[in-house]
Amino acid sequence: SQRRNRCPCQPVSWVGRRTVGDGCKPYPPRSVTRAGPAAMAANPDSDVSATSAPEATLADGHADEVEAVGRQCTICLSDEGKVIQRGCCCRGDAGAVHLECLIELAVHNTETNYDYRGWFRCDTCKEGFTGESELGLADARYQRSLGLPEDDDERVYATSGKCNALYSAGKYADAAELEKVVLETYHLKLGDDHGDTLTAANNLALTYESLGRYDEAAELHQRVLESRTRVNGPNHPSTLTTCNNLALTYRSQGKFSEAAEMQRQVVAARTEVLGPEHPDTLSSIGNLALALSALGRFSEAAAHQQRVLSAERRIFGPDHPRVLTDCSNLAQSYGDMGKFVEAGKLQREVLAKRVASLGVDHPQTALATGNLAVTLRDEGKYDEAIRLEREVLATRIRLLGEEHPHTLIARGNLSHTLCIKGDYVEAEEHQRAVTATEARLLGAEHPDTLIDRSFLSMTLRDQNKLAEADEVASDVLEVMDRVLGKEHPNTLTCARRAGSILLLQGQVAEAEALLSPALESQTRLLGEVHQATLETAAVLGEALCLLERPVEGAALLQATYDKFAERMGVDHKNSWSAKSVLGAALCQCGQVAKGKAMLEDLHAKQLGKLGMHHIDTVRTSERLRRWSDAPN
Repeated sequence: SQRRNRCPCQPVSWVGRRTVGDGCKPYPPRSVTRAGPAAMAANPDSDVSATSAPEATLADGHADEVEAVGRQCTICLSDEGKVIQRGCCCRGDAGAVHLECLIELAVHNTETNYDYRGWFRCDTCKEGFTGESELGLADARYQRSLGLPEDDDERVYATSGKCNALYSAGKYADAAELEKVVLETYHLKLGDDHGDTLTAANNLALTYESLGRYDEAAELHQRVLESRTRVNGPNHPSTLTTCNNLALTYRSQGKFSEAAEMQRQVVAARTEVLGPEHPDTLSSIGNLALALSALGRFSEAAAHQQRVLSAERRIFGPDHPRVLTDCSNLAQSYGDMGKFVEAGKLQREVLAKRVASLGVDHPQTALATGNLAVTLRDEGKYDEAIRLEREVLATRIRLLGEEHPHTLIARGNLSHTLCIKGDYVEAEEHQRAVTATEARLLGAEHPDTLIDRSFLSMTLRDQNKLAEADEVASDVLEVMDRVLGKEHPNTLTCARRAGSILLLQGQVAEAEALLSPALESQTRLLGEVHQATLETAAVLGEALCLLERPVEGAALLQATYDKFAERMGVDHKNSWSAKSVLGAALCQCGQVAKGKAMLEDLHAKQLGKLGMHHIDTVRTSERLRRWSDAPN
C-alpha cells in the first residue's frame, strides 16, 4: 500500500528548538517516507524503495511558476508552451519537460507495461518528483480514477498519491479530507486491522500533527500501535515504526521524557532483533538522540550521533544522503553545546556535498544552507547569516510561492536573525506577514501561528512598543494555556516572554507571578541547564532584584550566567544578556566595583559587536549610567 510513514531518522531542523527557547523555527519535524503508490501491487517486481519525501513542493495557485524559458522538453523535444523543471534530481537541460508530456508518458507506461512508477518517479534519475510535477501528476492520476468504483484499487491508490502531493505542497487541510476518504474505504473493504487500513490511519495522524491537532494525532497513532502489536507482535518492524511515530508526536505535545523513553524501547528492540548496526537500529539511535536534545541533554545526544555517523560512514560511504543528514544532526548538537567551529565545519561539508549531488535549488540544499546560517548566527556572524537566509527565502518564494509553510519558516528565521542584529523594522515586517498568512491558512490557534505571534511580541518589546507587545503576548499565552496546556514547553516559553514585557512596564509583581511557576515547571520537565530554563531564570532574577530581593536575584543570575558561559561561551548573546542583569544586581547588593567592572567590560564588547543603538547595548548602557556615580 502507499506509505507515508515518518522517515526513521529525520532530517535536522533549521534549529531544533521550535518547542522551547528563542531559537528560529525548523522545518516541520515530520519528514516522511513513501514507497511509491500502492499500485505497485500490480507490478510486484518493482524496484521502488522508500526514499525521503520531498521537503516541499509548489502549491498550485500560490507559487510563482518556474519556467525553463527557451529550453526543449526532453520528452517531445519542443520548446513551445510551458516547459518546467521536473523537480527531481535532473539538472540543466536534462530536467526540462512539459507537464503534459510527463502525464502522457505515465499513462503510456501504465496502460502498456503496467508500470505505475511514472506517476511519482523520474525515469531518468530514479528520484521522486517534487514541485509542480509531483502535484500535477498526482492530480492527473486522481482525475483519471474518478470514473472507477470508490473501492477500486487504482482509485484508492490515486487518491493516496494526491494526498501525498497535497501534503508536500503544504495543503494539509485538503490532504486530511482525502485521507479520511481513503481510511474509510480501507475500513469498509479490508477491516480495521489490515496493513493498508493502518497505513492510512498513520498518514492521517501525520497530517493532523501538521495541522496542530496533536491529541487527535496521538490517539490515532495509539490505535495503530495497539493493532500492530496485536496482529504482528511488539517487535515487528511495522510495530516499531509506529512506536517511533507516536514518540515524535509526544515531542510535539511537549512530552519529551515520554518520547525519549519510547525511543529507548525502540532502540532496544531493534538492537535485539536486527543487530546494533542495522540501518533501522541506527535510525532509532538517531531519533533517540533528537529526543535527548529536546530535553537539553546535548552531550549525550552528540555521543549517540557520533556512534551513528561512524557506523553509517563505514556502511554507506561518506557521501550517502543519510550520512549527510546525520552530519547535520550532529552539527546541531555541537551548536547547542557552544561548539560553533565544529558545527560550522560539518555544516559547510554537508552544504558542499548537497550542492554537488543535488544542485543549488534542491530542497535538501536549501535546508543545509539554512542550517549553516543558524550556526553563523549563533557565532554572532549576523551579516553572513542574513545573507544566506535571504538566499534561502528567495529560493523558497521562487520555487514554492509566498505562502508555502517552508517559505514562511524561511521568512521567520530571517526575521529572527534580523531582530537579534537589531534590524527591528524589517524583522517586524516579516513577522507580521508570516503571522497574518498562518492565521489565514492554518488558523489563529494553530501552534505555528501562536509561536510566530510570540516572536512578534518580542520584536515589539525591543522597539519599546510595550502596549502592543503586552497585548499580543497576553493573548498568545491565554490561547496556549487552553490549546496546549499550562505545562507545554511552548506555553512556558510564552509565559517567560510575557513576564519580560511586564517587567519593562513596571508590573514587577505580576511578572514574578508568571515567572516563578514557569521556572519551576521548566526545571522539573526540562532540567536546570536547559536553554529555556536558563532564559526564564535570567528574567526572574531581574524581577527579584526589582522587588528589592537583590541577594536572591543576584544568586540566581550568577548561577544562570555561569551555566550559559560554560555551555555557549562567554561571548554568546545569552551569556551577555545574563551578564548585563547580573552586573546591575551585584551593584544593588553592594558589590559595586565588581558589578561596574562587569558592566563596563560588557558595554565595550556590545559597542564593538552590536553598535550603540542595539537594544542590548542600550540596556547595558542604562544600567551602567545608573551606577556610574555610586562609590565602589
